[in-house]
Amino acid sequence: MKARFRKLEDIIDAPLFRQAGDIIGIDALNELQLIFGGKRLFVPRHMGPHHPIAQAIGLDAARALAQELGGQRFDVPLMLKRRALIEKCLADGLGSQKTADRVGCTRRAVQYTKAQLAQLPAPKQPRLL
Repeated sequence: MKARFRKLEDIIDAPLFRQAGDIIGIDALNELQLIFGGKRLFVPRHMGPHHPIAQAIGLDAARALAQELGGQRFDVPLMLKRRALIEKCLADGLGSQKTADRVGCTRRAVQYTKAQLAQLPAPKQPRLL
């Protein structure tokens, strides 16, 4: 699976989630976000092969996570930032394909967002006189 985020700084500000990314890598982090996004996740101190985290990211990565963050809970953010990243890239003048490459999504997703933005009414400016 292609990583949705290129750098951990692109992820919603969640310190323990970012620390988890440093431990398990961005691809496994994206898997956690896909499966557990919007939920509070408890990391057990001892990870077994049948635990949902181990099934989501693999036993080795799950054990590494348990070794560092075992006994802690952290919130797994939803993927709310993708649209904002697309909007920023488009505002910076990047084309659809370059935006898709930077954000880690399809060109079609960028075009869909672009079409939605085009349908939004322009912000109203206050009358000066």
